[in-house]
Amino acid sequence: MKRLLQRMDTGLYYQNGGTWTESQKAAVNFNDPFGAIHFCLTEHLPPLYYVLKFEDPKYDIRLPCCEQKAEQTKSAESPHRPETIVRKV
Repeated sequence: MKRLLQRMDTGLYYQNGGTWTESQKAAVNFNDPFGAIHFCLTEHLPPLYYVLKFEDPKYDIRLPCCEQKAEQTKSAESPHRPETIVRKV
């Protein structure tokens, strides 16, 4: 299973060096979901999906994460508090 970050607006996957790719194989495989979320918050990345990719695509899961706007991460409230990391539904 691969764990990827995918842009909501373009469908591209995060790749090393701050670039984006169409290739799932070239994308960064994040071992830890909390590390991936922390990374997207500290790097001020656009709204993303945390994607769990399985060998059989019918089992793939896309979870919305990091939907905050850049202005929110600059506010007095820490972007690392649980209520800003987890999307409320």
